[in-house]
Amino acid sequence: MSVPSEAAPFVARDLIPRISFWRLMFVMIAAPIFWIGQEMLGYGFASWSCFPSIAPRPAPYWTWMGTALIVFNAVALIVAAVALVMAFFTWQTARQVRSDNAAVMLVDNRICFLSLWGLVSSGLFFVAIVYATIISLTVPICAS
Repeated sequence: MSVPSEAAPFVARDLIPRISFWRLMFVMIAAPIFWIGQEMLGYGFASWSCFPSIAPRPAPYWTWMGTALIVFNAVALIVAAVALVMAFFTWQTARQVRSDNAAVMLVDNRICFLSLWGLVSSGLFFVAIVYATIISLTVPICAS
C-alpha cells in the first residue's frame, strides 16, 4: 500500500524533535555573550572607578563597585549554567530520534551538532566565567 506524497513530509516533520531555533541560539551564544559582558563591564567600571583622570584614586570612586562586580559575575554564572543545562537536554533530545527517512536524519543531525556545539561552548565559557569571577573577587579593585 502506498502513502500519498502529501502526507510524507508531515510524517517526517512529526519525527523531528520540537527544538526551536531560539533555543539552539540561546545554548550556543548565551555563555560567550555573558562572558564578554562580564569582562567589558568589569574592566570598564573598575578601571574608570580607579582611574577617572590621569592620577589614580586610592579608593573606588563609587562605593557600590564591589557589589556591582559581584552582581555582574553572579548573573553571568547563572546564565552560563542555564545555557549549559539547556544544551545538555537539547542534545539528549536530538540524539533520541532515529529514522529511515534521510530528510529527518539530516535535520536531526544538524540539531544534534548545534546542540553539542552549544554544550561545548557553554561549558568552556562557564569555566572562563568562573575563573574571571575568582579573579575579580580576589584582586583589589584599586591598588593602594
